[in-house]
Amino acid sequence: KDELLSAEDPASGRKITLSPPPHATDYLRECDLKLDFPPRLGQHNLDIYGAGLGFSEDEISRLHEEKII
Repeated sequence: KDELLSAEDPASGRKITLSPPPHATDYLRECDLKLDFPPRLGQHNLDIYGAGLGFSEDEISRLHEEKII
């Protein structure tokens, strides 16, 4: 029996349905075929540029204002 994958956006409540996987892995069975919703563009900028690369919040704000990120 083919089972569809699904994901729900916690911010908007929007649900998406994806085609069945070619192979149901243990991970997919454990999560009941429900996946995390993909991140929004720029959602992790503070983590990546701040914690990961050492930019300050002011530097990140400037990059955003200048449409670099």
